[in-house]
Amino acid sequence: MGCKGSKSKLICNKNIEFLLANTKFSREKIDELYQGFIEECPDGKLGKKFLEEKYCELYPNGNPARYCKNLFKALDDNNKGYLTFTQFVMALSDLEGDLITQYKLLFRVYDLNRNRIVDLKEMSQMIKAIDELRGKFDSKEEDAKVKAANILNLFKKPINKGKNQGLDEEEFIRACSDSSIGMILKP
Repeated sequence: MGCKGSKSKLICNKNIEFLLANTKFSREKIDELYQGFIEECPDGKLGKKFLEEKYCELYPNGNPARYCKNLFKALDDNNKGYLTFTQFVMALSDLEGDLITQYKLLFRVYDLNRNRIVDLKEMSQMIKAIDELRGKFDSKEEDAKVKAANILNLFKKPINKGKNQGLDEEEFIRACSDSSIGMILKP
């Protein structure tokens, strides 16, 4: 029974089976998501601009460009410049998952160089991106760096002592779980 989609093979039975096995979505929900996806992305390719438009709706007073660039990079795991329907549904599943699943996704967003460590520079850049997303345009790069340094200090991480100094995924999740730190790190 092949794939659905007129212009390209967007969703095959094996992809549906994969989504059923790896998300909490029902077949009906996947079909509903598929219909919406095809309406928005008839070529089967969801680009970064789509994310920016949705985040503009969620944060009308902010600028989502920098945050969405990094979110998209984390979701586009094959670096094609677009998300497939399967990638889109997996991302939705993560965003709607439990807090640990959401924090794991957020770790991937923060880990800009993909070395499995969030260092001072990455954390500073993302804190600034989240401030911009929230519409806090008066915050400075230095303010974000101080916040990031304080978070790393809480975990007794040396700040400029080596290439891989920062929070690993487990430590990042613990940081997000702390309400005062989580307010800084989460959008």
